[in-house]
Amino acid sequence: VLSHDARFPLCMAATLHAMASVDTCPMVEYPYDPPILIPANHQAFVHEQILVEADGCVQVPDQPGLGITLRQERLA
Repeated sequence: VLSHDARFPLCMAATLHAMASVDTCPMVEYPYDPPILIPANHQAFVHEQILVEADGCVQVPDQPGLGITLRQERLA
């Protein structure tokens, strides 16, 4: 199974948590298409960006709830 609901950081966080609960979902689609679709742009309204690590892995956020907090000032 390949997950591709990664359009926004809230969707990606929820998707990563769901994926981590099963062993049949080894990869996630990560939105990256410079110069516009980069984490600084599409994740600008969260404090904890979800990034691809050097080894190609994406960590599941580990804070309470979905693991990310919103930047209230960016949402206004």
